[in-house]
Amino acid sequence: MTVSNQSVKTTVNGNGVQTIFNYSFPIMQAGAYSLYLTDPSNITTLLSQSLYSVSDIGEPNGGTFEYPLPGQAGPIAVGNKLTFVRQIPFTQNTNLRNQGKYLPASVEGMGDWLAYQDEQLNERLLRSFLVPVVEEGPFTYPPLATRIGKYAGYGNSGEPVVFDAGPSISGTTVIATGTTTARTLANRFAEVYNPLDWGAIPGTDSRAAFQAAIDAANAAGGGIVDPGTFQEFLIGNNGSGTGLTLKSLVILQNSNLKLANSANAHMIEIGGCNSSAIVGCWLNGNSANQVGNFHIVRGGSSAEHINFERVRALNASYYGYGLQIGSFKYIQWIGCLIENTGADGIDLKNTLSLNTGIVIDGLLVRLHGRSAVGDSAGVDIRAQGAVLNGISVIEYGGGGAGNCGIRFRHTTVPQGTGGNYCSLSGFFCDPGAQETNIGLSLDGVFTAVGDGVIKNCVNGVRIQQEGNSCDNVKCIDCLDGWNIVDGGTLGTQPDHTQLDNCSAISCDDEGFLIERQCCLNNCVSRLNTGFGVLITATSTDTSINDGEIRNNTAGQISDSGMTTHIRGVLGVVTENNALSGPFAIDAIAVVTGSISHGLAFTPNNYDCVLTLLRETSVTDFVVAFIRITTVTSTLVNFEVRITTASATGGAQARLGLMAKTKL
Repeated sequence: MTVSNQSVKTTVNGNGVQTIFNYSFPIMQAGAYSLYLTDPSNITTLLSQSLYSVSDIGEPNGGTFEYPLPGQAGPIAVGNKLTFVRQIPFTQNTNLRNQGKYLPASVEGMGDWLAYQDEQLNERLLRSFLVPVVEEGPFTYPPLATRIGKYAGYGNSGEPVVFDAGPSISGTTVIATGTTTARTLANRFAEVYNPLDWGAIPGTDSRAAFQAAIDAANAAGGGIVDPGTFQEFLIGNNGSGTGLTLKSLVILQNSNLKLANSANAHMIEIGGCNSSAIVGCWLNGNSANQVGNFHIVRGGSSAEHINFERVRALNASYYGYGLQIGSFKYIQWIGCLIENTGADGIDLKNTLSLNTGIVIDGLLVRLHGRSAVGDSAGVDIRAQGAVLNGISVIEYGGGGAGNCGIRFRHTTVPQGTGGNYCSLSGFFCDPGAQETNIGLSLDGVFTAVGDGVIKNCVNGVRIQQEGNSCDNVKCIDCLDGWNIVDGGTLGTQPDHTQLDNCSAISCDDEGFLIERQCCLNNCVSRLNTGFGVLITATSTDTSINDGEIRNNTAGQISDSGMTTHIRGVLGVVTENNALSGPFAIDAIAVVTGSISHGLAFTPNNYDCVLTLLRETSVTDFVVAFIRITTVTSTLVNFEVRITTASATGGAQARLGLMAKTKL
């Protein structure tokens, strides 16, 4: 027969149903074929002929094959495929004898068999690499002994050659696009110290690899440590209670690190660093699987020029950042997030009283103080001249009373002095529904605060040191909005406090509780259950100017202070004019009476001025004196002695009262 069908194989895809498949080329003898199974991972297996059957042997147009056979595994699933290929031996078994019979069918069979062999060779050639037709050979591979353990390649003339295993190309120079200077690949790869090059593996304890990269960058005079992936790496204990130790002139960036279970260590130590940074990292303290109080970032000795930028620190068993021992200078947090800490979000101690240059610009602290330690703060500052801007502290407390949103603290050794001469602007504090927490605590001196909102605290703002000022700060839904506390820390008092444009709204007790010297300018206290302003006996000199104090349940102002001045406050009358009723001046007599002064406070006698006003236009009478006898919370009582009566019968006069108080 003629051979016009050049196909020698067919590939079919599994569908989970079919077991019998067609092939379209002739199979001339039993067993002259092979069947391959390829799985979804592209792993191909040659199947034993005992596992399938082939029908229609010798048919010129092909036939069918069946896999798997009945009683075996079910039909091949979607994603698998079968390749059925004709494979005949490269032999020729027809023997034409000399002077024997001429049998055309035998000769034709020999031709067909050779054609099938050619088709089989052609199918293999189509799966081979070929050089272009215009190129001249031969292209001979080196012998086996030379090829073993080598890499195949091409020489300068395109001939096949072999290279030693692991050829080093580190010395190769390249020029980056758009630049002019060639550098070696080794130099370019060294730009970033990748912990993967020291054996870091995501999901495993890679502390040693990260530390090796940090040490190498430091030894080179500075460098960037970046794993090149944001997959999570575990950090164990180095044997001394620490995970990683940051070094000077090293930037750790773009790393997702988690303290390993039972590491029981501080995650990163920065003590001793100068000019270092942590940038774009997630640092997970894994507090649920630690025993003890550990910080995510710890300063166990002095450090300076440290930047934390776009760092998320979470799940600390104690402090998020605990800068504890020594001095800390020129430290910045920029755009950072702290979540779920046992104690403070940031705790900055000042054991050498040298802390300075602290800047926090853009910080969210959430869920700090979760352990039963009490007296924690989202941000706890002991430093001279710290600058804080854009701070939000929310959802905190749970460890007992005394938890605070933001605190500037001035304490004694060993924790250190500080929290003085600082500034805070653009902040928000809200522990949630817990009124056992403080919003802002000013325990240091001469700190300026502006543009903030505080909600749901036992004290919105508590001031315990002198010279502090606040401008445009609102306390809403607190127990006491403001508390200027008598008996400040370190034996000093919170005198010379100035509050401008501040508010206390809808508090459950007092709006402003003033126990020391204080000046309120244009402040608002409204809708509080207690007094709008309560001034205690320990307040030496209080001044309230302009603003609004009204609609407070217990009253507007309760004043027991030594000296209080009130001027121009809406809702509080401090100056008034009034008239007495008319009385006769046509007879010699001593006239007594009273005038309602209409003031919010009882005025002193010397704060009241009485003037005689004639109702009848006469001048022929004489008054010996006009006298204030007593003053009550509502009345000014007076006495007028007429020694010469007017000759005009029915002549009358009145007294005019000008009264003022707290001015």
